[in-house]
Amino acid sequence: MVLKGVCRDLVHKSEAGAVKLNIADADGLRTAWNNIACGLAAHAQRLIARLRIAPMLTGARGRPAADIAALADTIEKLSALAAALGPRLTELDINPLLVHTTGGGVIALDARATLVAAPAAPPFHRSSP
Repeated sequence: MVLKGVCRDLVHKSEAGAVKLNIADADGLRTAWNNIACGLAAHAQRLIARLRIAPMLTGARGRPAADIAALADTIEKLSALAAALGPRLTELDINPLLVHTTGGGVIALDARATLVAAPAAPPFHRSSP
């Protein structure tokens, strides 16, 4: 079995550790999933570091550092949610997302998601012999 992480910004998935090969069983699948999830959280942290506001998040001007690990974890979980909902999720807005100081986590103070109904499954047709 093969497990591959999917992320629009992650072009070289193998180099980022987001592809796991030769998974033999459920335990191997769980281990591979956890390894990819850790890699995607690290990818989220790298994306956060590229933001113009990144110096403020890391404690610039004498301010305490924000909980960047919790922010990255939130981004990772929202990405998984969006992937799981697929085209049913047409809008997701979290504003503001309060990022506490290191170790304090994050909290969505307001959020809105818009879902469309799942398409109906096509009727089952048995072909005649």
